[in-house]
Amino acid sequence: MGEALRIAALAKHYNRYEALARVDLEVATGEAFGLVGANGAGKTTLIKCVLDLISCDAGTIEIFGVPANQPASRRRLAYLPERFNPPYYLRGREFLTLMFELAGARYDASRALALFDELELER
Repeated sequence: MGEALRIAALAKHYNRYEALARVDLEVATGEAFGLVGANGAGKTTLIKCVLDLISCDAGTIEIFGVPANQPASRRRLAYLPERFNPPYYLRGREFLTLMFELAGARYDASRALALFDELELER
């Protein structure tokens, strides 16, 4: 079935602090897994390396066989950080329009309003 995620010898340092030390991980397509560990164990750093939000110092990452530093590798992924702060200078519709454009889609106002209602959000 193939690998959804393959990480080999991944390393990340912040100055002298070693956040990730030669991490190896393989996740098969269709497999569920979780990252468990104490604060500071490197879980968020690993996710950010996989999503190419930060650079790694060594190692390789592939998502569905595509190197993680290529945008095509993340086409099938979604990420919501623990603390999300959208750009303060964008209105809600502007932010949604931008996110849809980045995903290669078009903003649909009627669909957005239906989702707002479904999620019981204020308009």
